[in-house]
Amino acid sequence: PRPGVLRIDSVKYTTAPEIARSVILDIGRILGRKIRTMPLAEVPASAQAIPNAVPEAVWLRLKDRYGYHAATVLKWASSHPQWLQPVSLEEPVLRVEVMYALREEMAVSLCDLLFRRIDVGSTHAPSEAWLTALGELLTAEAGWDAEHWASEIASVKACFARMGCNK
Repeated sequence: PRPGVLRIDSVKYTTAPEIARSVILDIGRILGRKIRTMPLAEVPASAQAIPNAVPEAVWLRLKDRYGYHAATVLKWASSHPQWLQPVSLEEPVLRVEVMYALREEMAVSLCDLLFRRIDVGSTHAPSEAWLTALGELLTAEAGWDAEHWASEIASVKACFARMGCNK
């Protein structure tokens, strides 16, 4: 951006307070004024420490994506440890992220899931292999039948076609 112009990308509910604080400080810097900010709410200790038996990479991903709600997302996998695995090795998205998006964030379609909840489709079209693995997860764990999946995948491919992607 040009000097004096601020740009904010992808503000999520879980990270918005810290981003807002950063923007306010940047505005003060641009204006040459000292800005006094209010302290953010204290983050619970449970949201900072890596829980037992959770791989560090998994915890860091959840913490990065969900902020202090990472522990809540992690609880979704407590009875399904396999959900801590990626949907497929081609994307870093964990199975628990998909299930959390469907059941807690109320994603209503595959487009909603890919473009708004797990943020895979907004940067590129995922591979057929990844979409197949996602379909297997959704049919096994979310109750989507083959007909529903076929309809959803057709909608997603139409979205990618409109965006100029080859999927």
